[in-house]
Amino acid sequence: MIRIVSIRSIFFLALAILVAAVAVPLYKDSSILLHDLIMDLGSDLLQAKLEGLFSPIEQRYRRLERIGLSDSAMHLNEAREISLKELAAYKYKRTGRIFVIGKGEARLVPYQWTPVERGRLWSQLERIPQGVARFKAGHQEYLAAYRYYPRWKAYVGLAITSSELFEPLAALQHYSLLVTAAVILVGLVIVVLLHYLFIHPIILLASYADRVAAGEEVADIPGFFYMELATLKERIAQMVRALVERMEKLQAREEELRGAYELLSEEKERLAVTLRSIGDGVVTTDVQGRVVLLNWVAEELTGWSQEEAQGKRVEEVFYIVDERDGSPAENPVYKVLETGEIVTLSNHAALISRTGEIRSIADSGAPIKDEEGNILGVVLVFRDVTEKKRMQEELLKVKKLESIGVLAGGIAHDFNNILTAILGNINLARAKAEGRAEVDEPLEHAERACARARALTNQLLTFAKGGAPILAASSLKEVVEESAGFVLRGSNIGCRFRFPDDLWLVRMDPDQISQVIQNIVLNARQAMPKGGNIEISARNLASVSPMPHLRPGNYVELTIKDNGPGIPPEIQEQVFDPFFTTKEMGSGLGLAICHSIVGKHDGGITFSSRPGQGTTFTIYLPAAKDGDEGDQPDDAREARSNLSVAKGLHVLIMDDEEMVREIGMRMLDSLGHRS
Repeated sequence: MIRIVSIRSIFFLALAILVAAVAVPLYKDSSILLHDLIMDLGSDLLQAKLEGLFSPIEQRYRRLERIGLSDSAMHLNEAREISLKELAAYKYKRTGRIFVIGKGEARLVPYQWTPVERGRLWSQLERIPQGVARFKAGHQEYLAAYRYYPRWKAYVGLAITSSELFEPLAALQHYSLLVTAAVILVGLVIVVLLHYLFIHPIILLASYADRVAAGEEVADIPGFFYMELATLKERIAQMVRALVERMEKLQAREEELRGAYELLSEEKERLAVTLRSIGDGVVTTDVQGRVVLLNWVAEELTGWSQEEAQGKRVEEVFYIVDERDGSPAENPVYKVLETGEIVTLSNHAALISRTGEIRSIADSGAPIKDEEGNILGVVLVFRDVTEKKRMQEELLKVKKLESIGVLAGGIAHDFNNILTAILGNINLARAKAEGRAEVDEPLEHAERACARARALTNQLLTFAKGGAPILAASSLKEVVEESAGFVLRGSNIGCRFRFPDDLWLVRMDPDQISQVIQNIVLNARQAMPKGGNIEISARNLASVSPMPHLRPGNYVELTIKDNGPGIPPEIQEQVFDPFFTTKEMGSGLGLAICHSIVGKHDGGITFSSRPGQGTTFTIYLPAAKDGDEGDQPDDAREARSNLSVAKGLHVLIMDDEEMVREIGMRMLDSLGHRS
């Protein structure tokens, strides 16, 4: 409504400006033009009239010259008086009169001019001998055509008042004002007609539109409409009726859509709940391989949020490589789009997250199809199997070590029997060869060699089933400090210990754990021949499962870190394998025994190493419970028979190996006993 009224106001204003823009300049320009035209024509006319009056005067004086009376003062005065009378009798229009002015006198002045005004006029005419002059005398303004007449030594002119001269201009201005008023009046009439013929119907149409927009039911548009506006009115009414019908249909459709939207919202919520409940990562893409959706697990594993990943290429968000050599792996999304079938990822796929973290994954991709079977995108489901794979590798390593341990135990047992017979015979031979240096010396060397072989056999037995630890609640700090200090004594390697005051006691066999510490520290010492530093620290871990194969509980974590060259990546998987060594004189049983001992303590051992950044071994041992006094040594361990004290004893020998029984009997016989 306001806009239409504003348009009407603008229309009125525009019309007024148009009339003013046309009438005022026309009035002003026409007045100036007519003023200049009247001036020019009036001046020419006055000059022509003046010249016409001078023609009989000049003829009169020439006539006197022809008859020789030009020197007669009487005749000259007579001619002048006759001429002045003729000029005095001349009238032009109402106010046009002849004036004759000499210097200091007025010979013929038909107007009531004062001497001052006549003097001012003489001064004005004196500057230009002939022409047109405008001057003011009395209360009138005059225009005069004049010339200097030498016979009379005076200026003769024809003057007329300006008011009479410009009477046509005043009449024109009067008529122009009348015409302008008539134009404005006609314009107002036209505006009123236009308002009632066009503007007012448009206002009614706008009011009708407002009422329809407000939801009112209007049967028809009120008012009178003319010509094309009547057709427009009918078309608008038809359009409104059609819109009302369509709105009714749209309202019904809206109700249907609202119900469908509610169902869709419920379905979307169920889908969101389902996606949040899925423990695997889910990524969906379109047919171009661009990410559409990620669930929270996928966000955690990839390091991308839903907002950041949406619209990006899937290989940018889900970047996988072959974990064996680090080469890029084929993305299953494109394979699904190419084949239209379900695709499973290879066994050695690793996901590199946005932060650079590497995880072993297992996944599958499946096409998303519509009812007609057209592929709309791909859904990718994957899970982190890093811990599972690590557990499988750890269990495989344990089983491998157990298998090797069984084999090593059997070999060590048989070898120990043979070694017992050999060492027993050497001892008997040395006893009978007393005083014979040429025989005793080789036998002594052989005995030393057997002792070394027996030490190796004991290591094999410790690695295998034998060597069960005698567990008791002990201080790990004392064992570690004593063992590490013993190995590093006299070396150029520094060792720093960091143990909390409240470190828990550990259920362990101190001798076996000491052997573990010594083996690891010795390896670190040998890896740093030019010197270095070892840092040993411990801390309490409550209610955890520090390694996949360990039961949840309280553990003490022991960390041994050196700054040596580190372990090359290509041999890290073989570190705990028996008989694997990189040293020329090593047996390859040190770390294997460490693994076996820690395992028999229901603990775990692992390591991490980077070339040039040193190696860190981490040992997890179960913490001792309150009141735990450990295992009591069996009678066989406590019994220390000293057969050399008594004589003539009757000893029972039991062994499944005949040569062991035989050498035992011979040794007892040599000591004076019966078997």
